[in-house]
Amino acid sequence: TEISPSGTGLRVFLHGKLPPKDRKIGNFECYESGRYLTVTGHHLLGTPLTVEYRQDEMTAVHTAMFAERNEPRPTSSKPTGVALNELDDSTILDIAFAAKNGGQVQRLYQGDIGGYPGHSEADMALCAHLCFYTGGDPETIDRLFRSSDLMRPKWDEKRGVQTYGELTIGKTVVAATDFYQPYQHRASTQSQSDESEWGVLGGVPVGGEVPTLPAWMIPESLRPWLMDLAEHACVPLEMFVVPAMTALGALIGRATAIQPNRFDHFTVVPNVWGAICAGSGALKSYAQSEGTSPLNRLAKQAREDHEQGNSARNAKVESIGAEIKAIKSEMESVAKSSRETSGTSGTPKPREKTSGRTMAELEIELAEKSDQLEKAQLGGRRYITQDATTEKLGELLIANPRGLLVNRDELTGLLRTMDRAGHEGDRAFYLQAWNGNDDYTVDRIGRGEKYIEALTLSICGGIQPGRLARYVREAIAGEEGADGLLQRFQLFVWPDSLGHWVESTQWPDLQAERRAFQTYAWLDALTPELIHAEHDHNGIPFLKFSSAAQALYDYWRNDLEARLRSKEGDRTPAFISHLSKYRSLLPSLALIFHLVDIANGAEPGPVSMEATKLAAEWVGFLEEHAKKVYAEELYPGAESARLLATKIQTNSVTDGVTEREIYRHHWSGLDTPVDVSLAVSILADINWIQVETQVTGGRPTEILRIHPELRGHNAS
Repeated sequence: TEISPSGTGLRVFLHGKLPPKDRKIGNFECYESGRYLTVTGHHLLGTPLTVEYRQDEMTAVHTAMFAERNEPRPTSSKPTGVALNELDDSTILDIAFAAKNGGQVQRLYQGDIGGYPGHSEADMALCAHLCFYTGGDPETIDRLFRSSDLMRPKWDEKRGVQTYGELTIGKTVVAATDFYQPYQHRASTQSQSDESEWGVLGGVPVGGEVPTLPAWMIPESLRPWLMDLAEHACVPLEMFVVPAMTALGALIGRATAIQPNRFDHFTVVPNVWGAICAGSGALKSYAQSEGTSPLNRLAKQAREDHEQGNSARNAKVESIGAEIKAIKSEMESVAKSSRETSGTSGTPKPREKTSGRTMAELEIELAEKSDQLEKAQLGGRRYITQDATTEKLGELLIANPRGLLVNRDELTGLLRTMDRAGHEGDRAFYLQAWNGNDDYTVDRIGRGEKYIEALTLSICGGIQPGRLARYVREAIAGEEGADGLLQRFQLFVWPDSLGHWVESTQWPDLQAERRAFQTYAWLDALTPELIHAEHDHNGIPFLKFSSAAQALYDYWRNDLEARLRSKEGDRTPAFISHLSKYRSLLPSLALIFHLVDIANGAEPGPVSMEATKLAAEWVGFLEEHAKKVYAEELYPGAESARLLATKIQTNSVTDGVTEREIYRHHWSGLDTPVDVSLAVSILADINWIQVETQVTGGRPTEILRIHPELRGHNAS
């Protein structure tokens, strides 16, 4: 027995002979030939390591699974074969409760969630039962669920453009492969013999379906502003929230860190990296611009203040320059005096003082004044930059040790720059800048030494799916892109779609915008004393978790470390590398949320339980999006299968083609023999395709036969 590629299913390999019919029902399948699958080798502990003869056990399982399908249907006042929606709700429930598993259905209907991890799983289970007895009709499922004792206010809570109830029903309908007899698919053009030969069409594995960020996961003081932006643009909420969170991390920077562990000095600076993956025209740039607008506003104020102080600053530059000139002149005098007193033998005598200072003292003062001059010339406080070389970033960070945000409209440009000749050191620079608490020294011939006391950068940007694919494949394949740079984008979101367009009928909420900006402005003026921060030996102020929050973090960390050290890492190294960066993600988010709360009246001091719980929710949400990013590793062939299914549904791939004919089209994601072969094997497993060998006297040819029901769809 092994664990399936998704990690949520099991495969049992055994010797035996299957009955002549029935191969799939719900999430249970059994085959003995004609199937392709990806073997994981992820052995389930406690089961045999060998393939054994298990005829009796297999027959018993098969009989139990397909018993309801093969036994006479329960009688009712309605004849079988009735049209959809002819049965009333009471009759549907009578039929469901009278079935072999009717006791389970009735207990769920009466609100008993025993045997399920929680309410959500019980909701899904009841919907699956109702889906079977209603032919997958969403309105009937919804109506029956509302009449059950499982119904609660959460059913109508918004999850993006849909409610929790609509999403739950949608998942069960998509996954359904079998229905009660009166609701069998009537649109099928197959004969009964075709049905038994092909089997029921399965659902195409999506592999990357992700949730939309619920509004309650945004700090209350920022929630109205970000919700207003998302509603006006009519895009998923996370597209605005991720840039806003990245800007918060950049603004806090090294002003305050967190030490999350009980018994060490591991320090996390909250300079998070964020990214939005969406297609061209999906409003990525607009969402990024609006989400980081408070930082841009602070930057504008800093520029104006800087310009107003130009006269004083120029005077300071002149003054420091004059001091440097005087020091150099004094150094010349000391050097001259040293030469004159060295004696005729040429043996130097000890340096003598001129104006009371030695040459060593003058050299130290000259270095200090030179640093002061460089900082004075760089200008005022900087918050953000769009496109700067690493050399320029180093200069900016010397003058702005708290940190900066690199705000890139397209991350592809930044990644491509790192790949160019002469930029070999850029990746190392950014990799270290992600840590946020390191110093950095650059030595260049002709430029001397440049010491950056605080190498702290945040990054935010957008990227298109096609361009992301290359960097994901490099990370998975262990190539140059496997250095962990991609995995450092912890706040990475990839919405499934923009959702439905609904034109706004209200002006933007300026009051919500002002309140949000006040939070950013407060954090800009943050000092360790305001939040009761401690000081570490490295000079970075820090907070710890409260006792309750520490217990939650310890529990979460133990679970994470168990995953990182499991066999999962051997199968999915790139994804596990991404998860390993969550060691700093949860503390960073908890600190950010806590400081936002303090800015709005919460008690200063240790990071609260509420902020830590919210951070844990965020980590779970972001992991779902990360699974979509690394779907190629987690669900091999799933994306190619989805693409091939789309080509079949749009008649771009028709009955009788060969695999070679498909990849010669050079469609993205289906442009190599491996991609097409994986896609074909997955679609064959769910009965969309059968591979047929034709012998015509020459070399045998394998052609793809499309399920008759899909051929009918194409013809229509």
